[in-house]
Amino acid sequence: MDRVTLFLLPSLYAEFLLSPSQQEGPGRGRDTPGQRSASPTPAGGRQVGNPVRRGCPCVAASVLHPGDRSGPHDRAAPRNYNSQQRRRPGSRKPKLGGEEAAETWRRVPCSFSKIKGGAECWGLICQFATMNVVFAVKQYVTKMIEDSGPGMKVLLMDKETTGIVSMVYTQSEILQKEVYLFERIDSPNREIMKHLKAICFLRPTKENVDYLIQELRRPKYSIYFIYFSNVISKSDVKSLAEADEQEVVAEVQEFYGDYIAVNPHLFSLNILGCCQGRNWDPAQLSRTTQGLTALLLSLKKCPMIRYQLSSEAAKRLAECVKQVITKEYELFEFRRTEVPPLLLILDRCDDAITPLLNQWTYQAMVHELLGINNNRIDLSRVPGISKDLREVVLSAENDEFYANNMYLNFAEIGSNIKNLMEDFQKKKPKEQQKLESIADMKNLKRLLQNPKVTEFDAARLVMLYALHYERHSNNSLPGLMMDLRNKGVCEKYRKLVSAIVEYGGKRARGSDLFSPKDAVAITKQFLKGLKGIENVYTQHQPFLHETLDHLIKGKLKENLYPYLGPSTLRDRPQDIIVFVIGGATYEEALTVYNLNRTTTGVRLVLGGTTVHNTKSFLEEVLSSGLHSRSKESSQVTARSASRR
Repeated sequence: MDRVTLFLLPSLYAEFLLSPSQQEGPGRGRDTPGQRSASPTPAGGRQVGNPVRRGCPCVAASVLHPGDRSGPHDRAAPRNYNSQQRRRPGSRKPKLGGEEAAETWRRVPCSFSKIKGGAECWGLICQFATMNVVFAVKQYVTKMIEDSGPGMKVLLMDKETTGIVSMVYTQSEILQKEVYLFERIDSPNREIMKHLKAICFLRPTKENVDYLIQELRRPKYSIYFIYFSNVISKSDVKSLAEADEQEVVAEVQEFYGDYIAVNPHLFSLNILGCCQGRNWDPAQLSRTTQGLTALLLSLKKCPMIRYQLSSEAAKRLAECVKQVITKEYELFEFRRTEVPPLLLILDRCDDAITPLLNQWTYQAMVHELLGINNNRIDLSRVPGISKDLREVVLSAENDEFYANNMYLNFAEIGSNIKNLMEDFQKKKPKEQQKLESIADMKNLKRLLQNPKVTEFDAARLVMLYALHYERHSNNSLPGLMMDLRNKGVCEKYRKLVSAIVEYGGKRARGSDLFSPKDAVAITKQFLKGLKGIENVYTQHQPFLHETLDHLIKGKLKENLYPYLGPSTLRDRPQDIIVFVIGGATYEEALTVYNLNRTTTGVRLVLGGTTVHNTKSFLEEVLSSGLHSRSKESSQVTARSASRR
């Protein structure tokens, strides 16, 4: 009997068909004596246990996908904690719950090939979708639903996994797969519905494990398929097994969809305020490490790591990711490629200009003007808005116009959108109107005195000026700060001027953000308004473009972006994952999109702790605490301005 036929059989029958030699053969049997499997807790805690790894009768590592040359340890998919030991004919079926279950739930390599269309379909899809984060998460969710079999289902999630699923599946799509109810694990008033199967997709936090233990002790549904979005500790698995006294758990697995898939090449962790000063908030470091390693596992990448030397936070994250890869080495045993994948870790402080500027693509403008949160736009504060439009979903997966126009420049979208935006600008309240035009630096003071210029935009202009001219011997910053005060700009925005210099000024940057140009050229480049749509084509280029261009050409300096460890890449990288501590932007996502489109043989994915617009970026700066450190310098600036 060939392997593909065996793959399609139920696991019990496959067990009977396997000979003892096949069951215990290389890559399928038990670990060799002395072999250990490391398993840290999700929060990066202590190493626990030495779980026995046993062959999976339903495919495990023995079935290879067509077109996949990976070996028996190339685990594309999740770990499976089986609730039932493999049985030989005549053996006793073990209990599923109680203390005995703690010994019978074992880690086994479980294949991720059994998706709709079979192994041949999966092999073809993998060739085109290896670096597609939306596809990766969507296939995890699809497999969860399909593995639960036919029948009515409830999807039980936590706050974070609810957002993760909503980014890749619409409610109507998931209803077609017999999922008729969506519940939160922390909801206290859920009804008992024994006619439903429960698919639990949860982050492996202590809080969620406790909720799940309570659920299993008093189950509300007939059977439970449990999926954790990241690595779960053996001690937590044991606690769940002991709680399963009514034997309602059919399966426990790790599915590594622990991040928000925004676009096919863009992901986020939805973390705002990841650092305190220049150092990580410990809880956010743990969450970021989990999200980034889950991303690597879902894309089947075990990368070499480079980081921004000027950032202590980038180095610390690189070390944490490397530590997880080392501890969970079995999960990262993917097939070796001729050129290893590369993870490049950057810090937002290296380019504080990009998130301060208006961004001009359709997707970026919507985020700047209205804000996008998990593909949702809150319009509830728009006067006269109908009830149905108070929250709008904007998804490239289900909106053809949005998918076709999201990366287009404002001038390229078409006359209808142009007219719509012009009408929108006319109808906006005065406090939301943007700047009309800026000719050169001579007009800056006059703009600050213009009553049509909002406090926020006035402060933003001075921030941009301060970032460039902070070390210029005769800059006009003290006078501009006084102009802000005279305009009535609140103290919060005035403090942000010095805070932004502390966050992303020359001392914080690892490279030269500003190319040598005259002042007028720089002003025109960075301080654009809405007047003259043709000027949009000369907009700002993110510093990330230059960094990636040098990386692809093999010119990125190792003294500025060193490798973690002794190994280095000799050839041009092919699969590149870029992660920005402090948040990425949609303008940088456009850069990655264009590079993917125009650079042959290179595939890039961009991620960040969040995806910023101007307001969220300034919140990031405030949450870092750097504004309090710069308070004294701000007061000195104000005093010197008053003397003038």
